[in-house]
Amino acid sequence: RARERAPRAARVTEQLCDPREAAAILMAQQAVYEGYVTPAHKQAILAMMRDRFEADEAEAEGLYGFGRMAVGQTGDAADSLRRLLAPVRDRCTLAEMKDLADMLVQVGETSGPMNDAQARLVAEVRRALSLPALPPPASPSEPPSGAPPGDDQAKA
Repeated sequence: RARERAPRAARVTEQLCDPREAAAILMAQQAVYEGYVTPAHKQAILAMMRDRFEADEAEAEGLYGFGRMAVGQTGDAADSLRRLLAPVRDRCTLAEMKDLADMLVQVGETSGPMNDAQARLVAEVRRALSLPALPPPASPSEPPSGAPPGDDQAKA
């Protein structure tokens, strides 16, 4: 089965020229990294496609379906990241590339904090697009910014 996927994966990613399709594949992969795609994932992805891609409902559904199909054929989209991101690098502005990375974070955080695979995909996409890395999440034991350590409550 893996041998069957390799040629299909190459065809899907080599023929890719629309950055919206690349984004759809990456967002679908983010959702799959949770183990399964929930209705909340689908709604979040469709909303971003409508809002950020200015897609109408039919276009958004088509892109979503394409992303799901491509992930099913390619296995792990992260394995084809260089080819997947080629249309993004070629046709998108820096702001649009940052927006793609932000969309991946939003999909990854749909059901809670991102898991390791989701965080890794975001980091790899940011690196491949020459975007600065995201700061690490603050640990719960750190005091709020501006407050001295050990001064968790204001003294009256």
